[in-house]
Amino acid sequence: MRPGRASVDLLSGVGEVELHLKLRSSNTEPLLITARMHGHTATLSFPAGSTTAIARVRIEHADLWWPRGHGAQPLYDIYITVSCEGIELDVATTRVGFRTVELVHTPDNDGTGINLLINNKPIFVHGASWVPDDAFPHRVTRERYRDRLHQAQFANLNVLRVWGGGIYESAHFYQLWDELGILTWQDFLLACAAYSEDEPLRSEIIAEARENVSRLASH
Repeated sequence: MRPGRASVDLLSGVGEVELHLKLRSSNTEPLLITARMHGHTATLSFPAGSTTAIARVRIEHADLWWPRGHGAQPLYDIYITVSCEGIELDVATTRVGFRTVELVHTPDNDGTGINLLINNKPIFVHGASWVPDDAFPHRVTRERYRDRLHQAQFANLNVLRVWGGGIYESAHFYQLWDELGILTWQDFLLACAAYSEDEPLRSEIIAEARENVSRLASH
């Protein structure tokens, strides 16, 4: 089982997580999927032979995630289990924070501004661009990411932009941003060039965009 996407919504203080799950199973019996978050549980029956499912978990009075300098960064762990006739077959975990994000473009006498609202509050962003920390990405560990992000924190940054000429970083990178209250500005990796709009490149670009929006949207 793999959590394909965790879509987070926040309405009137009620947090809802929509989990898009992908399963591969040869089981001929229906499966039971259970998702637990902060004492709340959602269950659904998964028919034999199916490969995808959506589970929703709601939490009343969810604590809001804020960028550093504006509040705390509460994160909620979600535990997902797959079982059959009381026997646990698989388990997966993910973590989310509850926040709203709005990019506002309001025209004025000088042009069109760019305003970022987090939880309906205007945020003054001060950040920098992130380039790959090593020419060999496998050498960049979680600890090395943490050192770099602590440096960003020390410099009083609250946003880092992943440069479009770099790479999509590992899950550790985005998880640490969540924990430290640093906003993610993720470029699509289409920097400094003109790209063909013909096949097969067109489909490759679309597939890459879908994969990474799905993977990173909950951060």
